[in-house]
Amino acid sequence: MNNKLRIAIIGCTKSTENLINKLIKNKDINLLGLITLDESLAYKKARFVNLESKNFNHDFEVKKVKNLHDDSLIEKIYSWNLDLLIEIGWSQKIPVSILNIPKAGTVGIHNSLLPAYQGGASLNWALIKDYSSWGCTLFHLEENIDAGEIIFQESFNITDHDDINTLFLKSDKLGIEMINRYLPLALKNSAPRIKQNPSEISKTPRRKPEDGAICWQANNRTIFNLVRALKRPYPPAFSFLHGKKVLVNGASLEIKKTARAGMITEITDSGIVVSTGSGSILLTEIEYEDGSSFVPKIGESFNE
Repeated sequence: MNNKLRIAIIGCTKSTENLINKLIKNKDINLLGLITLDESLAYKKARFVNLESKNFNHDFEVKKVKNLHDDSLIEKIYSWNLDLLIEIGWSQKIPVSILNIPKAGTVGIHNSLLPAYQGGASLNWALIKDYSSWGCTLFHLEENIDAGEIIFQESFNITDHDDINTLFLKSDKLGIEMINRYLPLALKNSAPRIKQNPSEISKTPRRKPEDGAICWQANNRTIFNLVRALKRPYPPAFSFLHGKKVLVNGASLEIKKTARAGMITEITDSGIVVSTGSGSILLTEIEYEDGSSFVPKIGESFNE
């Protein structure tokens, strides 16, 4: 008798890839399928990975989708006769018609300690708002986004050496550990199911492209946090010099005498030092958006 847990995964990022690589080594798991984003829509997902092209050395079906309201997708999921569906690295809302197909339902990883920061871009906001600690949650998915019952939660520290990519690595590691801890409990219905406290719910503001604009009148730490929160593969923080858009993909804090906010005060082998509303900041990865050569001069100012 085959008692292996029958599982499928839905996702399209490096986080999804990391989970697949972990689960295919688990002898108690039968990974039957992957639901992933069609590569024609890759531009909609900053951390998109074409998982169909990966050599996982494991036999499971890959179902590429442009949206989840597809009768053929639902038929496919029913054909897998799943015990559990796991969501990781996915941003589209999953219809209830899919969530409830597996015997144990659908669980997912959210990159905050729910019920705080329900919604998207939670790790970006953790950096922008200068938190020193953060966390992730394994929870049951339901009709309302990020509102389901909590299974496990884990926390991690944020240091000045972190950026958006290192936070994903920290969150992925803990998220995958929580999933592995949960799997033996899934069909026994013996895992925690903690309802979220409505009075503790907060939502992440929706981010827009213009939110990446650097305000040089802000203090250097505020700008530093914005830059590291938007490090590639996200569209980087930006400013303008001589009317041309400048992309900033790296920065570190400097304690130097402040000149006019936005002025380039020093050019080093590492980058350029720019004065802010309080203190200075070293910009280490800078380029014009149009690809032309970036040759700054001391005394020039951004946004002039």
